[in-house]
Amino acid sequence: MARVFISYAREDQQMALRLYHDLHQGGHEPWIDKYNIRPGEIWRPAAQRALHEASHAVFLLSRCSVSKRGMFQAELKEALEVLREVPEDRIFLIPARLEDCGLPVFALREINHIDLFPDYDVGLHEILAALSGDMPSKGTADPELEEAIRFFRQGYFEEAARRFSVLVKRKPQQGKPRYYLVLSFLAGKRPRLLSAETMGKLEEHLCMALASEPSPQIRLLLALLKYDYYVLNGLREPPPTIEDLTSGDVRISPESTAELRAAVSAPGNPLWEALVRDAI
Repeated sequence: MARVFISYAREDQQMALRLYHDLHQGGHEPWIDKYNIRPGEIWRPAAQRALHEASHAVFLLSRCSVSKRGMFQAELKEALEVLREVPEDRIFLIPARLEDCGLPVFALREINHIDLFPDYDVGLHEILAALSGDMPSKGTADPELEEAIRFFRQGYFEEAARRFSVLVKRKPQQGKPRYYLVLSFLAGKRPRLLSAETMGKLEEHLCMALASEPSPQIRLLLALLKYDYYVLNGLREPPPTIEDLTSGDVRISPESTAELRAAVSAPGNPLWEALVRDAI
């Protein structure tokens, strides 16, 4: 478990709180001023103490945070001083960009940063990997996975499914290929019209994906399928509630929302309807 200090500009508080909850759900101990400074406590020394006691520090970079004067800049300078005492082979300072923006100080340009845009879930996965010590080096992205995703996003679902199937057999421990394999197979099919055998296989893929990569979009897709197939077909008595199916955070990025809407058609399914309304 990592103790993670989160620094952000006030204008970016919503995203900072989202990251806080996601890191906590990931089994870590995040620290953020809004929740962790007690009433009556002097906030500046409290933040300094938390930064020095942290095993990692995530700094959320945006055009606002890198350009304004204030506590964010002070905390960044303090973190760079702490970094000087950290062994070079250890990750401590993690710059995470919320949008396309420059890096506020030259020292950050030597540190591999993470982007939480355009796909927040991808960036979150990279942060969690860094906290667990499994962060890949620059240039280690899986080219076969990236190519398969490109086929999927271009609408070549059959070819994408074939490529994801190969990746699942080759790397069964990875969750992302299984998630996209299910999306590629669906390609507009109505979940409630699937056969029991097909539904069982899709459930198995998504449950295995969640076991290795507990991301919100995988959880939401599984919940969407289960509600459409079991509840709307009246196959369970009593049926599972939406709360049962979506236990935990199911907020996903706009890109993931668009992918789910494009791959699944489920009018009347409250989860799918919420996706259409951008309510998830």
